[in-house]
Amino acid sequence: MNTAVQAAKAWSAEYKKTAQIWVAKGTYALASTLDISTKVALYGGFAGDESLLTERQLKTGGKPWEFGNEVIVDAGSKFRAVAISADGVVFDGFTVMNGKTTGTGDDHALCGAGIYTMNGGVVISNCIVKKNYCESVGAGIGIRTNTGDVLIENCLVTANTGKNNGGGIGLYGNSATLTVRGCEVTDNQGTNGGGVYVFKGKIENSVISGNTGTTAAVYLRSYASSTIYNSLVAENTVTGEGGAIYCQTANNAGVYNCTVVKNNGGGLYYK
Repeated sequence: MNTAVQAAKAWSAEYKKTAQIWVAKGTYALASTLDISTKVALYGGFAGDESLLTERQLKTGGKPWEFGNEVIVDAGSKFRAVAISADGVVFDGFTVMNGKTTGTGDDHALCGAGIYTMNGGVVISNCIVKKNYCESVGAGIGIRTNTGDVLIENCLVTANTGKNNGGGIGLYGNSATLTVRGCEVTDNQGTNGGGVYVFKGKIENSVISGNTGTTAAVYLRSYASSTIYNSLVAENTVTGEGGAIYCQTANNAGVYNCTVVKNNGGGLYYK
């Protein structure tokens, strides 16, 4: 897959357009991190004989991430699975699993074992991100940027383990905005924010459940306004404050039209 990304980079440079890469079903055992260092749109979920993006098929009755032709990106618990270091990347229709970041180093080296991005304008959609492990922010999806916005839409982020903040999804950076829309963030483990940890952003129409940690399933930092809309936050377990949602500064946080139920450690905590 790295070879395809490099070919897309050359094509984009020549034709001054954003290249698309369509990936057929199968398990892609990575020899190294999938390095997306140019603006490109990668789409999984193909049988291999389609001519239109809209011809991808979901499983019968499937959710937006449940493709009939699953494309698995497997890092084998050896290194980070996917690294995005370009603005405007689209990453859509993949199962990303068994990424791992450990050891010493700065947060950039240790963030985001499944998917990591340091750039804005990135869209991660219709993906499953599971069974990743990291020692910094965002075991499943880690974002460390102060520029641009990142959208995570229609994704299942599950069974990821972090030794720090944001077991499922973590944003570190107070000028970028993270939007989590239409996602299920379940059964992840982290310290602050077992499910989601965010400096600035919004969670919409999502389910945050079954996550564990020290402080809250959703941890909203105080640096800028963050909100949760039309979401279910349920059956999360923490050992500290705010079983469901922890708002570090009440003036900068809002929870609207949400169901917050059966969380061990409490519901909402406004510091």
